[in-house]
Amino acid sequence: MRFPIFLLAFSLLLSGCSSKDEKSAGNAQVLENRPPPSVSKPAGPRTLAYEHELSLQTQETKVAALYEKTMAQCLADTGHRCTILLAQIGSGVSYDARSTVTARLTLRATPEGIRNLQKTLSSGNRILKQSTKAEDLAQPMVDNEKRLAMLEEYKNRLNTLNARPGTDLDTLIKLSKEIASVQSELESAKSDAAKLAERVNTEVLRIEISINSEDEEGLMSPVKSACQKFIRHLAEGISIVITALAYILPWCIVLIPLLLGIGRWRRGKVKLR
Repeated sequence: MRFPIFLLAFSLLLSGCSSKDEKSAGNAQVLENRPPPSVSKPAGPRTLAYEHELSLQTQETKVAALYEKTMAQCLADTGHRCTILLAQIGSGVSYDARSTVTARLTLRATPEGIRNLQKTLSSGNRILKQSTKAEDLAQPMVDNEKRLAMLEEYKNRLNTLNARPGTDLDTLIKLSKEIASVQSELESAKSDAAKLAERVNTEVLRIEISINSEDEEGLMSPVKSACQKFIRHLAEGISIVITALAYILPWCIVLIPLLLGIGRWRRGKVKLR
C-alpha cells in the first residue's frame, strides 16, 4: 500500500509544478507582449536663448594666430550660420609692466556650430573660465504672436470695410491711412518675431584670449626681462632727474642770493662788534 500511495503523491506533485510553470510562462508571455513605457519628450518650439562665455590663455606668439583661425572657422561654417558680431585684438601693459596681447570675439551660430567652436578653442589652450546662461523668451514670443494675430484680424476687417461699395471719399481716405498704419505695425511685429526666432534657434559665444603668464617662464626670465627694459628704465631715470632740476632751478635763483645776503649781513654784524 505504501508504494501506490507514494506514486500518487509524486504524480500530484508533478502536476502542481507543471501548472505553476504554465502559469509563469503565461505571465512572461503577457509581459513580453506589453508595449514599452512611453518616454515623455519636451514638446513645442525652443524658447531659451543661450549665451556662452569662454576665457582662455595661450602662448604670446599664438594669440593672433588663434584669433585669425577662429574667425576663419566661423566664416567658413555657413552650414551652422556662424556670424561674427564682434572682433577685437590689441596689446597693453600688465600690472608688472609686461606687454600683453588680448583678443575678443563674439560669435553667433547654431548650437552645433557653437559646440564645434568650443571644442576647437579648448584644444591645447588653458581654460580660465567657462560659463553658460539662458534667457527664457517664451512670454515675449507668445505676446508677439498675439499681437500679430490681432493686427492681421484688424487689417482684414479694414480691407472688408474698404471693399464695400458706396463708401464716401472721406471714409476711404481714413481707411487707407489706417490700413497703411496697421501694415507698418505688422512689418514691425514680423521683424520682432524673426529676431526672437533667431535668438532661440542660435546661440552666442563670447571669447576672450589672453597670454599665458606661466608659459615658458624659467629661472633667467627675470634677468631677461630686466635686460630688455634697461634702456627704458635708464631713460625714465634721466627724465626724473631733468624734471627734478626743472623744479629746483627756480628755487636756486631765489634762495642763493638770499643766503648770500644773509651771510654778508651776519659778517657785517660781527665786524661791528
